[in-house]
Amino acid sequence: MTGAAEELLLAVPNFSEGRDEGVLLALRDAAGDGGATVMDTSMDPDHNRAVVALFGPPGAVLRSLLAMARVAVSRIDLRCHSGEHPRFGAMDVCPLVPLRGMPMARAVELSRELGRALAEELALPVFLYEESAVSPGRRDLASVRRIGRAGLDHPLEKEAAPDFGPARFHPTAGAAAVGARGPLVAFNVNLAVPDLAAAKDIAAELRRRRDLGEGFEGVKALGFLLASRSVAQVSTNVTRPDRCRPKQVFDFIESAARRRGVPVRESELIGVASRRHLPEQEERAMRLVPPRPSQILETWLGPDVW
Repeated sequence: MTGAAEELLLAVPNFSEGRDEGVLLALRDAAGDGGATVMDTSMDPDHNRAVVALFGPPGAVLRSLLAMARVAVSRIDLRCHSGEHPRFGAMDVCPLVPLRGMPMARAVELSRELGRALAEELALPVFLYEESAVSPGRRDLASVRRIGRAGLDHPLEKEAAPDFGPARFHPTAGAAAVGARGPLVAFNVNLAVPDLAAAKDIAAELRRRRDLGEGFEGVKALGFLLASRSVAQVSTNVTRPDRCRPKQVFDFIESAARRRGVPVRESELIGVASRRHLPEQEERAMRLVPPRPSQILETWLGPDVW
C-alpha cells in the first residue's frame, strides 16, 4: 500500500490538568469526535498534568487536536493552576511523531498547519520546537517554556515573539508549544522515600553526564516531590532512544540513588512507547510498573510502527 491515504501520525499532547477527571473525559471525547483513535490517557495530581496519545490519518489527528485545544482553553485556567511539572499553557505541548515511514518534513509541515490553526481560532501564541523550530534556539522545549516564566501578564518582547498568534499570552490558557519529533520514551523513577534533594541531585548528575558526552545523549531529567504518594521522583525523557536505552538511564539512577542510601521503589512509563525501545526483558529489569496494553504502540499498529 502506498500514497497519502496511508499516512499515519502520532500525537501526544500534554495538558495542564491532572486533578479534574471531567476535563480529561472532555478531552478524550473531543479527540474522538475529531476522528483520531485515542490510544491512552493518563493524569497525575501532583504534576497536575494529563497526557493523551492518539493516532490516525493527519487530517483526523489535526482535527482532534484542535477540538481538544478548544476544551483546554475553555476548561483550564492557568491563573489558579498549581503543580510540580513545568508548564506555560493549558494545552502545554503538542508533539507530532511521524509513523510508518512518513517523512519528518511532512510532520513538520503538519505541525505548522496545526500551530497556525491554534493561533487563528483560539488566539494562542504558538511556539514551534524540535524539528519544527524556525530558530535554532527554540529546538529545545525547555528553552521555549522559559519564555513563560515571567507570567501570563508579561508582554512577549521581540526576541520572545511566537511563531504564530498574538505577541501576548492568552489570559487564562497561556501559550502552546507544537513540534514534530522522533520517538521518545518518557518514564519516571520513584524513590522509596520523599527525599527531594536526592531526586534533584540525581537528575542534575544525569544532565551533567549527558553534557559531558558520557553516553546519555538526548536525556532530560528533573527531580520532583510527589506529596500524594510520599515519594520523590526522577522524571526523565529519553529523546534519542536508539542511542541511549531507557534501561541505561534507569541503571544510572538506581546506582546514583544507592550511593546516597536511597532505595528505588519502581519506574513507570508515561504516554506510549514502542517495544523497539522498551523490550519486555528490559521493562522487568527496570522494575517498571507493567504498562497498559494501550501504552504499547505495537498493540495498535502491529510490528510495522516506524
